[in-house]
Amino acid sequence: MTEHEALFLFLMAIGAFFMPFISKRLLLPAAVGEIIYGIVIVSVLPHGENQLEMVEYFSALGFLILMYLAGLEIDFDRFRDRSEERRVGKEFYSSGCCCMVFIILLKSALVICYYIFHIRYRAFVSSS
Repeated sequence: MTEHEALFLFLMAIGAFFMPFISKRLLLPAAVGEIIYGIVIVSVLPHGENQLEMVEYFSALGFLILMYLAGLEIDFDRFRDRSEERRVGKEFYSSGCCCMVFIILLKSALVICYYIFHIRYRAFVSSS
């Protein structure tokens, strides 16, 4: 590990720890403060060959964590049907939604594996 990579990792770790506290003082969401910190750090530090790979890795990881946190913010109570006359077929509707969500997650996981990690689906299927 070069000195630039070590400095980059150290600054990212320090920023990941302190940015939620600083963002709270600035009345910003923590994710927004961390994104701004990452943009500033990448633009200030000198770039090396290996550092660009680290930046790409951290940007992909940060995007996945951001999408996870955005999913946690969903209020599922707003999607519930509150009227009693529409209760018929509720089990069919909920199982259909679960299947649809599963298919969407499976497709997006395959796309992420292919484009980010360069893993093809056929690599998991055994051939005889």
